[in-house]
Amino acid sequence: MGKVVAYNRQQRRAIEKQKKRQQIKELKEKKQQEITGADQQEAQAFLESLSVPALVAGVNNTLQVLAKKGIRPADYDNKERNLYRLQIVKGKVYFLADIGDLDAEKH
Repeated sequence: MGKVVAYNRQQRRAIEKQKKRQQIKELKEKKQQEITGADQQEAQAFLESLSVPALVAGVNNTLQVLAKKGIRPADYDNKERNLYRLQIVKGKVYFLADIGDLDAEKH
């Protein structure tokens, strides 16, 4: 048969308190996931409703914030190229990337 464990009142209360804390934590996490999911869906719907120039401006603002934090998104295929801006030319969206210091490469 299984082992029988007897707890005193203080131990039982501590166990019950821990169970309640765990339940509250799980409920909070579940609620946070529901909120986050709804927020993401709303954000996605909002972005899809924007015009192309507004989206390009938003990406450019994000690139500026990343640059201020010292993060430069790099081209996956050519690690020397860093994306620094999107631009609309004749209705098409192009990304502009720098190739680093050209003078340093010549020497």
